[in-house]
Amino acid sequence: MTDNNSQNNSEVNLISSLISITKDLTDIILLENKYLKEKCPKEARGLCSEKNALNASYQNGINALNARGGMACAGKGSEIRELKKATKIFTKVLEKHQTLVKTLKTISENMIKAIGDEVNKQNNLSAIYNSNAQVKVNQSPVFAPLAINQKI
Repeated sequence: MTDNNSQNNSEVNLISSLISITKDLTDIILLENKYLKEKCPKEARGLCSEKNALNASYQNGINALNARGGMACAGKGSEIRELKKATKIFTKVLEKHQTLVKTLKTISENMIKAIGDEVNKQNNLSAIYNSNAQVKVNQSPVFAPLAINQKI
């Protein structure tokens, strides 16, 4: 009976740990989203090590839970419900995070493409025909300064 109690305690501790890790991951991703929306990538980048450590702990907890038979064998119903609730919230936050990151990536790619197109346009050394039907290469491209908003 002692083995059964210690196993139940271990499972409850595992579920409690997973709940805590899931909530911490949710909080850190919400903070990262806030930084990304405020165009503060340095602050968001500073969260990576903590987020990676929490992610590794989360994966280890999920693997341990699965090794013990999954949610069906995990113990108290109230703790399982709390874990499911925390996981549902985490999943929604993660979906919003993915959308935000994809949007910012698309914006960045389009901006870089626009800058590249403008540079190519300004450096256009295309052949131009003169009145004698000879190719005249534009030798003096006009260089205008490009300003890049470093916050983006």
